[in-house]
Amino acid sequence: MLKIIDCTLRDGGYVNNFNFGLNEIKSIIEHLEKSKIDIIELGFLRNEETSPDRTIYNCLADAKMKINDLSENTQFAVMLQQDQYDSDNLDDCDGSISHIRCAFHINDIKEGLDSCRKIIDKGYLCHINPINLLSYTKEQFINLINTVNEIKPYTFTIVDTLGYMKNDDLRKIISFIESELNPGITLGIHLHEHLSLSFSNAILFTQLKSKERSISIDASLNGIGRLPGNLCIELIMQYLNDNYKKEYNTDAIYNAIDDYITPIKKEHPWGYSLPYALSAQHKVHRTYVEYLLSKRNLKTIDINNILKLIPDDKKQIYNKDYIEKIYKDYVAK
Repeated sequence: MLKIIDCTLRDGGYVNNFNFGLNEIKSIIEHLEKSKIDIIELGFLRNEETSPDRTIYNCLADAKMKINDLSENTQFAVMLQQDQYDSDNLDDCDGSISHIRCAFHINDIKEGLDSCRKIIDKGYLCHINPINLLSYTKEQFINLINTVNEIKPYTFTIVDTLGYMKNDDLRKIISFIESELNPGITLGIHLHEHLSLSFSNAILFTQLKSKERSISIDASLNGIGRLPGNLCIELIMQYLNDNYKKEYNTDAIYNAIDDYITPIKKEHPWGYSLPYALSAQHKVHRTYVEYLLSKRNLKTIDINNILKLIPDDKKQIYNKDYIEKIYKDYVAK
């Protein structure tokens, strides 16, 4: 009824360009298996060249090379984004990697859901991960859920892409989903740390679920992930052990963090950052903040003032030309 999906090797790859190293990847997987984690996400399927040291794959065979021995308790997943990988290239499921997570933008809903159908037809457990779900209008949300019920995926995931979901937002979205989503479909959640609310929202998520609904929670070792980071797996594991009689082995997680994640964090820090909090408060794509930070001549108040100038129709999808114009106009004053 309640599972954790580890996203270290996938979302964490944004920190180090997915270059963990082959031995390190295999060892991280071993530690996660020892922790009794439910599902390990091995990385991304993408239409690009791959390397044994990275967690980007252009075919499932490359991802399977990272699995040492098939665990009786742990299952494996990969993610594909609809516009970055053709689901027609997937072989039929052989059981070694049983979960495929499919992400798509709001302007690619039809294409994304068509990919999900193909994934299911090939025998995989499909997770539907609509990017930035909070940006959907009520009508778009209703249409999406209706189609999801027709497709019958394994999981439908609430994805807080821009990190601005608060407790009240989660309550509203859960209330709607529970009234509309087929009860046989697992409900997942993927949280980011822009407002330091990922752990709070994860706890609330477990409390709001209906008794009949299975749920899954995405998390990563020490919160490693695209800046400013994700839900810390060590926190949610201990919470579930304490409150839901789960039996995750957190010692294995602590060892994995010390041996493999802490060295990465020293070189590529992540975690709460005021500029990223501002991106969430203004509900704009985090890359706008990254562009402004790269200028190195702006104070926090300047970043805040520039983000205020981005209109609603430009907030959700990053537009480099637009932010460059706003920036140049602002500093010219």
